[in-house]
Amino acid sequence: TFKLKMMETYTFTFAAIGMVLSIMLVPWSTQAQSVARPPPNILLVLTDDQDYMLGSSSREYMPNVNSLVGDAGLELQNFIVSMAWCCPSRASLFTGRFVHNHNITSGKWPQGGANKFLASGFGNDTLAVWLNQLGYNSYFTGKYLNGFGAELAMPEPCPKGYRVFEGLVQKRGQYK
Repeated sequence: TFKLKMMETYTFTFAAIGMVLSIMLVPWSTQAQSVARPPPNILLVLTDDQDYMLGSSSREYMPNVNSLVGDAGLELQNFIVSMAWCCPSRASLFTGRFVHNHNITSGKWPQGGANKFLASGFGNDTLAVWLNQLGYNSYFTGKYLNGFGAELAMPEPCPKGYRVFEGLVQKRGQYK
């Protein structure tokens, strides 16, 4: 029984030492990894109305994207959207919420659009804000949300989180 007690004591001691060392080394190893690797670059290309079944994602509709991306070998055949309508889907992407949680159900006021999105306070808690908090510089160009325009009384020159914002302005149904 003495041998058995000694083995139990040694086993317990080695297990305890192993546990202490692993606890001490975890922060060190995480620090070493974060110093060694810069954060990855992120490029998000967002397009509307790309219906694969109706052919609107074919080469004739987006020749530049196809030549730069498709010809390099990227073809997305399996994809989903939270809602098959541009403004509610964009609101979901920007906020991380499904349509039933942000209630942007249309591209026009009062059910949706940029006015409802910003009036609901969603502009303060978006993907751009989260990336900014992680140290990323965000740049936006193109269509932001339906109805986005100069007439929106925005307290800042661009939606929060973007370092540079070059959003298209919608006037009389057309983006300029």
